[in-house]
Amino acid sequence: MNARVDETNARAYVERSARGVIGDLRLLQQVADGDYDGGSGEMLESLGLEIDDGCVEVHEAIDTLYAMPLAVEATTTFEVILGIGGPDRPLCFECDGGPADWQPDPHTPPPTVYEVRRVYFRYSWEGSAELELTGEDREIAEAFGRRVVPELVE
Repeated sequence: MNARVDETNARAYVERSARGVIGDLRLLQQVADGDYDGGSGEMLESLGLEIDDGCVEVHEAIDTLYAMPLAVEATTTFEVILGIGGPDRPLCFECDGGPADWQPDPHTPPPTVYEVRRVYFRYSWEGSAELELTGEDREIAEAFGRRVVPELVE
């Protein structure tokens, strides 16, 4: 039985959504690369591509691929490795940002400004798991990160 998953429940729906996106990308890239085997006509139509006599225009697939991204953003993650030996236990600070828009001296590189978007703890031994920190736990971890990561010092 194929149970309906509530798409507003991100944790429950993320895998289905990812598989859908990857499936769309796979099909579009096959068409764009000339490797389309003639199947998945309904999927092509759902992506806005027209099938004419069993053929799909390569340029339409390429245009669709380039129209998909709303934006491209860079993220920098600083990992503070805690302890030695035993499990890997980093505190991770995922940040937006980069060089500042202003430059006080044209002969030196602009300062780098980072905004911490997410803080998480990762534990790795034979496997790996992450725990996103929130509330007071995040505040404590972020204060620590701002002391020991030079790029995060305020």
